[in-house]
Amino acid sequence: MRPLVLVITLLAAGPAYCGSPFKFAAINFPGATATQARGINDSGEIVGFYQTSSCSNSSLQVPTCPTHGYKFVNGRFTELNIPHSISTSVTGVNDHGDIVGFCQWPDSTYHGFLWRPTNLIETLDYPGTSFTTVPKALHNTLAVVGGLWSVSATGSFVNGGWVCSGGREGTHDVDVPPGYITMMYPNASATYPFGLNLLRAVVGTYDAGGCTDFSRRPTSDWGRHVDLDIPAPGST
Repeated sequence: MRPLVLVITLLAAGPAYCGSPFKFAAINFPGATATQARGINDSGEIVGFYQTSSCSNSSLQVPTCPTHGYKFVNGRFTELNIPHSISTSVTGVNDHGDIVGFCQWPDSTYHGFLWRPTNLIETLDYPGTSFTTVPKALHNTLAVVGGLWSVSATGSFVNGGWVCSGGREGTHDVDVPPGYITMMYPNASATYPFGLNLLRAVVGTYDAGGCTDFSRRPTSDWGRHVDLDIPAPGST
């Protein structure tokens, strides 16, 4: 049985979404054995990746099996593969149609990328590290957040997080200086940011003896951390 990726669409708009009805729609790339949806923008453009083999991944966050990227617009799939790569995973899209993800080259190395609607592709590699740069989400100003991962045949493991503004042409990003900034939750062994909203608040997960979600609100020093824990029943 093929895994199904479900996209949830709100049917009733309002200030509070809890308890609102949802409409579920399955997304399966034709001929794929597995399909992952990883990002959506305000226009409803969905991006992700799929695989066509029965290969088993140790982590779907950073798959080690060969994958192909895609975008899904108005019910139609478009395959997205970085030229000359042997594997492409698309992980995020902004409202301008810019996408981010990571790919594997024939020499087995992994690299992050930013793919512009003009078909310009920029490599995103965190400087001075042996870990794989994995972009996860991007702002309309092209600020990008992601993680540093150890990727091998035995599995994929996150080590740290980062944010990058890039200082690219057309970027009007005044709060984040150009280049990469390390994002590590205090006293955590690993930090994994995976979401960024229009106000540039970042959400992710950190490991400090157990995985916990967090948000990081933008300030002059690029944020302070706030834990996001669901209270146990009966707590306040």
